[in-house]
Amino acid sequence: MFDRPISSDPEVMQTRQGGGCLTLFGLPFFLAGLFILSLPFKLFPVEGEIPWYVALPFGGVFAAVGAGLMFGRSGLIIDRRQKTIIQWWGLLVPMKRTEYLLDSFRRVTLSKEERDSGETSYTAFPVRLEGEGAVKPLEIEAPKNYEPARHSAEALAKFLNWPLADSSTGAQLVREPDRLDEPLREQARREKAPADWATPPFGTRIQVRQEAGATVFDLPPPGLSLTHYLQLGFGLVFAGVVIYFFLGPLLKLPMPGVLRYFFLGFIGLFFVLGPILSALRSVLAQTWGRTRVVASREWLRVEERGLIRSKVREIPAAEIEELVLPEKKLEIPLERLPDGAGLPPNSRTMALVQWLSKWAPSPQLLARSDRMTLEFGRGLSPEELRYLYAEVKRILAE
Repeated sequence: MFDRPISSDPEVMQTRQGGGCLTLFGLPFFLAGLFILSLPFKLFPVEGEIPWYVALPFGGVFAAVGAGLMFGRSGLIIDRRQKTIIQWWGLLVPMKRTEYLLDSFRRVTLSKEERDSGETSYTAFPVRLEGEGAVKPLEIEAPKNYEPARHSAEALAKFLNWPLADSSTGAQLVREPDRLDEPLREQARREKAPADWATPPFGTRIQVRQEAGATVFDLPPPGLSLTHYLQLGFGLVFAGVVIYFFLGPLLKLPMPGVLRYFFLGFIGLFFVLGPILSALRSVLAQTWGRTRVVASREWLRVEERGLIRSKVREIPAAEIEELVLPEKKLEIPLERLPDGAGLPPNSRTMALVQWLSKWAPSPQLLARSDRMTLEFGRGLSPEELRYLYAEVKRILAE
């Protein structure tokens, strides 16, 4: 959003949302609402009558939703000269405005959150302005993908000349505004960090070799987590329910043989075999799939080879700004005394926590540029992950 501000004033950052595709999406709702509202007045020839107390609420809801999508607009105005931040909303023009003092905030933050939209949950990457003390953070936007959120956060930090604190990986990384586009190689030169060769951990499953001037890391399959077992179990249970409650009674219904076989084939293919094959495909991909990481001074490439198809993604080394090693943190609950003091967890709690930690998704390395994020190393032990991190960073920083 903020990588394309609409203001021509260098002291003002102004953005606007709404219109475009939302207008086309809202048009059917708006027209349907108007049509339902007109039924009591018999403006169109239709069979039967619809009372006004039915048409008014239903038509009004459809028309309101459509009007909001078609004409709804929102925006943000950040004025460095007046030291103000204005958020507004309205129908085509600003109707409601909320003003904040720019001096109340000191930095731009980017995080990762799981949000609930009612019936479903999704991952969001909120971009906020934060201050000191009791100042409530001001959320600017919350894209569902990391890259657009990163673009907006960096544009804000550059415009305001504020540091950017990125905690989307779990550990906070603070970058100064004049170093937001600094490549990893330049960071290593500026920090003058020694680039020593890392020692492979004992019993490592990573195979390393040199190939055409690059270092190739062949990684083992990531293995199964609790999620994959649950997915497979759900597929089997769902297929069993469909067979018992639908296919069985369907065989007893009087119908032509061709029609019976059509329904049996349709339900069996999409509601029995489909879930089972999808779960098996996910399990086999985790146990048989291979990942190859190719690192050189020129680029970083990740090749994922599955059972059916492969995927190759690549970032030029000059564009990589971050190589992140997320730490897998496990919160251990403490029993509390009446005075609030914490006690070490008992043996049962410890055993449960340790068992659950084995099934928790393992962390993986993140290589980030402004346009792409590469993820690799899932399923490796902490020692193997640190070794891979050190070697890839050494190669990219050369």
